[in-house]
Amino acid sequence: MAVTTSPSTASETTAPPWEEPSPSAITWLLVGVFFLVAGGLLLLLATAQMVAPDLFTLGATTAIGRVRPAAFVLLVYGGLGMVGNGVALDVARRLAKVPVQLEKVSRAAAAVTALGVVLSAVAVVLGHSTGRVGFEMPRAFAVLIALGQLLVLCSLLRTVSKRVTDEVHPALWFVVAALFCAPFVILAGALPRVHGVNDEIVLAFGLSGLKLLWLVPLGIGVALYALPAGARAPLHSRQLASVAFWGWFLFAPFAGPARLLAGPAQNWLETVGVAATIALAVPLLAVVVLLLSTYSRRTSLAHGTDLRFALAGTGLLALWGVLAVGTSGRTAGDLLHATVFADGLAELALLGVAGSFLLAGLFHALPVVTGNHVANPRVAGSAVWLLSGGVALVTLSLLVAGYVEGTLWAEGVRGGDPTFLGSGWVAVTNAIRPLLWLRVAGEGLVVVAWAAAFQQVFSTSAYGDPLDETAGG
Repeated sequence: MAVTTSPSTASETTAPPWEEPSPSAITWLLVGVFFLVAGGLLLLLATAQMVAPDLFTLGATTAIGRVRPAAFVLLVYGGLGMVGNGVALDVARRLAKVPVQLEKVSRAAAAVTALGVVLSAVAVVLGHSTGRVGFEMPRAFAVLIALGQLLVLCSLLRTVSKRVTDEVHPALWFVVAALFCAPFVILAGALPRVHGVNDEIVLAFGLSGLKLLWLVPLGIGVALYALPAGARAPLHSRQLASVAFWGWFLFAPFAGPARLLAGPAQNWLETVGVAATIALAVPLLAVVVLLLSTYSRRTSLAHGTDLRFALAGTGLLALWGVLAVGTSGRTAGDLLHATVFADGLAELALLGVAGSFLLAGLFHALPVVTGNHVANPRVAGSAVWLLSGGVALVTLSLLVAGYVEGTLWAEGVRGGDPTFLGSGWVAVTNAIRPLLWLRVAGEGLVVVAWAAAFQQVFSTSAYGDPLDETAGG
């Protein structure tokens, strides 16, 4: 594959020396990592309550039915979403070689988004929920979060439009497209007032959009900048990046209905979802090959925190692709898609792939957006192992538990035993209980990784040693 070179390649590894710390970017990053920790703690509680329902259940507000959706709001819309916005702004200004445009608009967007996330989480805990998994927040607060995403998109587009060269880096293709999709995905998943099968169809497209149109491609875009910068190497091939970009956004919008397998939805819609998921293997493979080929041409033997997170995300993306494509058919779907196996794939995509790539961008951006050296690179580096190990443990435990759960359900159907309720349901739950405790341990490691990241972001911005005048970050 041909190696691309351009006049801008040499300067992609460092920020221009005249850049000032970005107030809006550090606001997004600091608030976003705080939400990751807060949401992670709630998720850990909800996961523990799955195997020990009475744990810290003091009333309806602390029951798993309210804690878990509140955790999802904090993690996805507050944590990953806001960290992604902060990193996207930093990537845009570095590649455009201009300061972030509309700084006040961007900071206002951060405030609006944070307000929407907090109000949504509180409303869900108090019982004001739509009942639509992943979009439980009241519709008015969903509009508020979408408005914040729309405002930061305006800042990003303005920054890209002011770039000093005509060339647009492939990282910006993914970043701009992902942030463009974000407000529409949020509104499309939260606003429609439908019921029955139609509600499940809307939910399938909405949840798929959160992962495959917003957060995962945003992480891929960040990785296409952070990995070459960390490896001190040019991006391997723009042609391969084009295959990845157009293939991803051609097939990803239609992958959602694969979730409906073994359900009451139309067969043709399920077939579209299966076909689109299988077709995603092409752009996904292109991304993995592109990142690994770029890394193989590294000119620096040093492995900073940003490069480690980018490599971890690449490995987890490959793993997610193998599992998602390999289990997308009807036979596997009938057995697994209604079990905790689906939760394992979702957490691998969100916490593992998107989380690793976005933290790679965060630690690459941190010195420049704060104007300080990273407070403790060793602590930051340890977060890579904690996050990767935690996500791997969560995924493995849920995949095995999902297979056991699906097998027992299938045997119950063949034998005429009611394994979906009553004593049969209890027997299935007891069979996978040890694996669910492993999931709790894995999510505990993930929360520790996020806590370490938050500590480093806060310490770097407040107490870090200032960069030299010639340091680029």
